[in-house]
Amino acid sequence: MELSNSKTTLEQRKNSARGKPISFDGHRNVVSYHYDLIWDFGSVEVKAPGKRAIVSFTKTRQSHLRGIQQTLYDLYFFYREKNCIAPTASQLSSWRLGLQHIGNNIGSTDWSLIDDDREYRRFKNRSKMQASLVAC
Repeated sequence: MELSNSKTTLEQRKNSARGKPISFDGHRNVVSYHYDLIWDFGSVEVKAPGKRAIVSFTKTRQSHLRGIQQTLYDLYFFYREKNCIAPTASQLSSWRLGLQHIGNNIGSTDWSLIDDDREYRRFKNRSKMQASLVAC
């Protein structure tokens, strides 16, 4: 009995380091946790053949990873509870790209930094400069 309890405790600690559950299969088994590098929504989203319903964080800057994952996790459940429809993996991936851009621009995932008018103006100016460099 003790061996079984210690295995359960070890698994619980491992899973708690991975964060909270974000996606489940048809039997309500956890597929992905919010600190995993890939969120797999394949069991709840229908995609075209060869396409996968995933949100990948493999190319996210390590220093911004947890902040972006936490924000997307919060947004996912906010919209799921508010609309009774969760955002799709595609929507989450788009939001991830936007958050990565903002995080890279302000050098942080402390989104409150752009609440300050001066910081917000700096953010907008840097975004405009980056957009004009990309357009060239």
